[in-house]
Amino acid sequence: MPASVLVIADHRDIATLIARCLASTGMRALIANDLRHAGSILQREMPDAAVLDLAMPGHCDAAMQWLRRDPARAGIPIVRVSALVRNGGAPRGEIRADACVPKPFTPRQIVDAVRTTLARRAVRQIIPPQAMRPTTPPVAGDAAMPRASAGVLARAALGTPTLAALP
Repeated sequence: MPASVLVIADHRDIATLIARCLASTGMRALIANDLRHAGSILQREMPDAAVLDLAMPGHCDAAMQWLRRDPARAGIPIVRVSALVRNGGAPRGEIRADACVPKPFTPRQIVDAVRTTLARRAVRQIIPPQAMRPTTPPVAGDAAMPRASAGVLARAALGTPTLAALP
C-alpha cells in the first residue's frame, strides 16, 4: 500500500505541486487548505506523514502543535516547507519539524524529505530508541555487536532491496 501524505498548504497551486511531486513516486497525497479541512481528513484516515506549507507567520507552529497534541497523531512525521528555512534548519524560536525544506524547492527535495521522515519512523517502529543507544561500545565479534545498520533496517522496512538481496 502506498504511503499517504497529508499536505496542508494555504496556496492551492503549491499544494497541487507538492501532491504531484509525491504522486510521481507512488505516494498518495491528501490535500487540505487549512487545519479545519485537515481535521476532516484525519477523521477519515491517518496519514503516514504530513507536509506543511503555511505562509502566515505562526501558522506552521500552530499546525505542528495541533498535530502533535493528540496522541493518535503525535507520531506523524512532519515536513515543513518555508521561505524562512535555510540549509534545512528551523527558523529560530519555532517548533522543529522532522524535516525542513527551503523555498524555492525542487520536487526531489520534497520527495527526499518525506522519504527520510518515513524511513526514520520505520526504524523507530522496528528498533525502540533505547535499544539504539548501547550502554557500552560493542567490540567486533561480540554477541552484542549489531548485525545491521539502521539504514539497512529502514530499507528493509520500506521494501528497498539491500546489497545482499541483489543478484
